[in-house]
Amino acid sequence: MSSSFSSSSSSDSQSNRIARFGSKLSNGLLRENGDAKPSERSPLLSSSRSEDEPTVYAQPRRDTYDDDYFQRTKSIWYLILTTIGIGGLQMAWACELSNGSPYLLSLGLSKSHLSLAWVAGPLTGTFVQPFVGIMSDKSRISWGKRKPYILGGAAATIIFLLFLPWSKETMTGMLRLFGVDPTTGGGKFTTIVVAVISIYFLDVALNTEQVNSMASRILGIGNIVGFLAGYIDLPKYLWFLGHTQFQILAAIACIALCSTVLLSTLLIRERDPTLDGPPAETRPGLIAFFKKIFSAMRHLPPQTRNVCIVQFCAWIGLFPPLFYTTTFIGDLYVQPYLEQNPHMTPEELDELYERATRVGTLAMLIYSFTSLATNLILPSFVDPTYDNTLVASSASDENPGDTSCHGSKKTLLEWLIIPGFTLKRAWMLSHILFAASMFSAPFIRTVHGANIVIGLFGITWAMTLWAPWAIISAEISHRDLLIRAQKQRLGSIIRDEQSEAALEALDEEERRIQAEAESNETGVIMGIHNMAIAAPQFIATIVCSIVFGVSEKPRGVPGDHSIAIAFAVGGFFVLIAAFMVLRIKDGDSMPADAIAAAERGGTATAHSRKETGQTRTNMSAVTITSVFYWTYNRIFVSVISPRSLERKNSLSVATPADRLASPKLELAPCLCRLDVVDILRHMWPDLARHPGGDRGRASPSDLPTAACLTYPGEASQSDASTTMKFAAALLLPAVLARAVGAALVWDGRFNDLQSSTDLNKWSWANQVPPYQYYIHGSGPVERYVNLSPEYKNPNDTVSRQGAKLTLDSTAYWNGQNMRRIELIPQTKAAINQGKVFYHFSMMRKDANAPSVNREHQICFFESHFTEMKYGWISGEQGAANPNLQFMVSQQSKWKTEWKPNVWHNIAFEIQFGGGSSVGFWHSEGGEPLQRVVAPVSTSASSNGQDWHLGVLELPRGGYPDQNEDFYFSGVYVESDSITTAIGGPSE
Repeated sequence: MSSSFSSSSSSDSQSNRIARFGSKLSNGLLRENGDAKPSERSPLLSSSRSEDEPTVYAQPRRDTYDDDYFQRTKSIWYLILTTIGIGGLQMAWACELSNGSPYLLSLGLSKSHLSLAWVAGPLTGTFVQPFVGIMSDKSRISWGKRKPYILGGAAATIIFLLFLPWSKETMTGMLRLFGVDPTTGGGKFTTIVVAVISIYFLDVALNTEQVNSMASRILGIGNIVGFLAGYIDLPKYLWFLGHTQFQILAAIACIALCSTVLLSTLLIRERDPTLDGPPAETRPGLIAFFKKIFSAMRHLPPQTRNVCIVQFCAWIGLFPPLFYTTTFIGDLYVQPYLEQNPHMTPEELDELYERATRVGTLAMLIYSFTSLATNLILPSFVDPTYDNTLVASSASDENPGDTSCHGSKKTLLEWLIIPGFTLKRAWMLSHILFAASMFSAPFIRTVHGANIVIGLFGITWAMTLWAPWAIISAEISHRDLLIRAQKQRLGSIIRDEQSEAALEALDEEERRIQAEAESNETGVIMGIHNMAIAAPQFIATIVCSIVFGVSEKPRGVPGDHSIAIAFAVGGFFVLIAAFMVLRIKDGDSMPADAIAAAERGGTATAHSRKETGQTRTNMSAVTITSVFYWTYNRIFVSVISPRSLERKNSLSVATPADRLASPKLELAPCLCRLDVVDILRHMWPDLARHPGGDRGRASPSDLPTAACLTYPGEASQSDASTTMKFAAALLLPAVLARAVGAALVWDGRFNDLQSSTDLNKWSWANQVPPYQYYIHGSGPVERYVNLSPEYKNPNDTVSRQGAKLTLDSTAYWNGQNMRRIELIPQTKAAINQGKVFYHFSMMRKDANAPSVNREHQICFFESHFTEMKYGWISGEQGAANPNLQFMVSQQSKWKTEWKPNVWHNIAFEIQFGGGSSVGFWHSEGGEPLQRVVAPVSTSASSNGQDWHLGVLELPRGGYPDQNEDFYFSGVYVESDSITTAIGGPSE
């Protein structure tokens, strides 16, 4: 009886073991057309099915799981809808990154404490992301594993993102309810604490969202839209959404996040997780997760370990530019204003720093464009080593004559691959580039130089989003294949071995494989990698806090370069990361052929992208070319080109031939409607051909004015032709630059002003062209500026009116002892680049004549590298000087007696950049301009908004104030070549 029972139990045990092995092995395979096939899911998506689940869950119902909806190849629109929520999320990040630091600083938080506030990012990245990953993996809600957390995270993000920019107003109201003065130290401290707490909660909410492999492009687009919105003067257009730039930007980001997340969650179907059965752990714990993480660190794959070391070093340096770029740019922007007026009121400081934040956001926009362009273009040049795919030989066995993969001719983009320029080396070079640019940060003193540094950071950021994930996912994929192959080998053994001893041995082998599988689980490896990113950010915050504590200056005090120093320190750690990249091996360390043979029972060959990447190459050609055309048409010509920013004339009606032939026409926005390839085909007829045949040699008069560019979704040419169009388009700016001459860059001829009161429309919060009006006395605008046709040069037929600028007894600006009335160009045009000509005409009368006993600085730049002067100059002999003088670096280069009622027509010829110089053109009355002073070498510098049209009069004892009138007309700036006719080109 006993023996019989024992025998029966043993038999049952064997049967159970066999069933258990079969169940486990089936979990590692998907079935398609009845044949076992390795899982084709992304290697970054690990299975959440427990290894100890009952067999019933190992073979789900065919009508829900086993249909191929979730395994079939998805369309591009499906991928876009799946990841579009990332775009909205990134807009929220862009809002926080670009405005968070300036806003906290505006509340009174010091930079050293600010760095501690941003420790919220690494804190939430270390704990929140892994915990949310655990919870979502174990979720069994019928409408999806991820949707509840996506929706919950989005809702929390919207709440705290809306609260953050309004925290000052909210806390002011609450403190007043309790009888507390919000302007006291305690009230300000409470506001700062609440704002910092909202930052922490906002980071927690943002970290509940997870990114997948398609997200890099959507992320780049979200960055661009977010930073572009941050650069626009939002209060001018969307005043109903808030009072400040940050408040309106937060509202826009919340609207975008809400709409994109709802679109993604409502339209994308997620597999029902209840079909997976109950999770292995009913109460997943964060402590258990980290125990698993630290245990797996000892068995981390070598490639992944090296990548984590690189990331640890690199992220110490990457952290400061991510969070302090806008503040870095803003500090450079406000320097000249603070040096000129160190006693600004708090309201003026707030206006100045808000404008500086928008200027800093432009740098983030440039960085986003650079990152997206790198993400799209650079892969075509990288020699593939980590994207090898396994191609089973079974297909070749069935069709031995099919050699299309090996015999096809290389496409043009495949020829672009640079031998030896591997992903590892590209990643290393991007770190070196970053370190070099960060080392230069402490020596940069201009916004344009800082923009270049941040733009280069975009290249490194694109590689950071690509290289480590590609290397890790390749290793995970191959190790996953090896483990599946080992499990399948066990499955074949168990059918032959039925003895107790054999099954005991198989149990031991199973435990070994399972332990190796757990140490290589995607979630565990990604958790370790995430810690390698988050942990160094703690170090970065401490380093930044120390640097700021030692070198920062109070808000509103010029000369603060503490952030630039922090950037340079970060560059040192990134340079170490570049050295550590050398430890990473090129190529795949796992024997792909052996894995495939063990798993599939046949031979296999590993083909690189060079052999099997035809589809990838074709899509790359279309994507790169279409994105380039769209960007060039919509952004380069219409936005970046300075000559198209303020174009108001009738050039758009000219023919293409006229536009290319006339040396006086500018690069107008309408030029972007020309077909790029048609222009270049006129010069190189064989450059590209349409599928239908050669379109022939086109003359300029035949160039179409309709939109002929190829946009995304409209590609109609072959890949080779498309690629040639892309290459040809790169030459277009140089070609067009040789075809254009002088161009009106900025128009300040008062033609758009009805009266001088229109100048009051301008403010720091509402920067409307053509002039900034803030340097004046305490009286109304009519006391200092008046417009009339009587105030212009009568020989100027283009200007409808001129301006009379008046200095009276109230014309003291901001408590200074100098009388001033000055108008500054309000423009984003490039009036400080290349060769430009600053035109204006000036005159005085006997009535209210300017004093010959005082120094008058007229139409000067902030650095006074060139200007006009009138009257007695300090250090001169005598008490009076009746001469009008042209000055370069405080040296007189030309002078004439300034007689009444004589119009002096003047143009400063300025060469900015390398070999900078200033020349002088002059005439009187209606005579054409002539160069009277050849260009003189000097240090010409300008930020594009620091030329002062008007007068600054220095005080002088013994000579009391008297009313003085100055008359100006014909004010404009042009580039490349000069217009000598009085009044300049027509509008």
